[in-house]
Amino acid sequence: MLRQRSHRELTPQKLLSEVFWSPLDWPSKTIRLEKNGAYEVRHRSLSGAISPAELYHENSKLTASTLQSYTASEINPDEVKIEFARRRSAIAKKTTTVPLNLAAPFRKLLTDVAKTTWPQLFYSIELRVVAAALAAIHEPLSDTLSVVKRLSAGDVERMHRAIRLTAPPKLPPHTGPHLFVVANFPRNEVLLGQRGYRQTLLEAGQIAQSIVSAAAPLRIETWPISDFDDRELDSALEIDGVEDSTLIAFELKGTA
Repeated sequence: MLRQRSHRELTPQKLLSEVFWSPLDWPSKTIRLEKNGAYEVRHRSLSGAISPAELYHENSKLTASTLQSYTASEINPDEVKIEFARRRSAIAKKTTTVPLNLAAPFRKLLTDVAKTTWPQLFYSIELRVVAAALAAIHEPLSDTLSVVKRLSAGDVERMHRAIRLTAPPKLPPHTGPHLFVVANFPRNEVLLGQRGYRQTLLEAGQIAQSIVSAAAPLRIETWPISDFDDRELDSALEIDGVEDSTLIAFELKGTA
């Protein structure tokens, strides 16, 4: 026995009305495959997708009740950060690595940035330099460079391609050193929970501004780049891209 419809007298108008107002997709509906930022923002209230604001900004908001669960409510965060910097500096002084052949103006840039920037900002942020196919980490208190990787020809090619992802097509290739602002997100998360993510981004911006300011008197041109291929760049530098992530890349050009 056939099941009868609730609307006994079905007309074309009623059928189309059911189709158009049904919560199920119409079989001939066109599915949008391409990403469209403006469309997604306009229709966010109707979407089940999580927005970046909901995932990062909203979850990192600080209240009196959440503060009680943060380590920062029990201890001065700056004291922790400075102690961490001291211990890292002591290790860097005792570590012997392959020397990095970095021209004098660029080497002085790192020294000046370390001198003019609060040491606690380097708790969650590291500066990494790539020159002559060698990648090194700069330790600010001891002002030392520790080589952590020798890049292969393929690594160098991937790094350049990733950095120039959005560059003008006729821009001449860069032949000088690169300076990278790398964030370690869990370090601030230990102190501030999810709020630490936001704090880390702010600290990275402060250090980036210090780099630009210190480069001017040395007549070093800095081109800060944030629109790069994250996975390719992190892979070339052997950064995991999740807990550690490259936030800003600088192409350095000077008189050397």
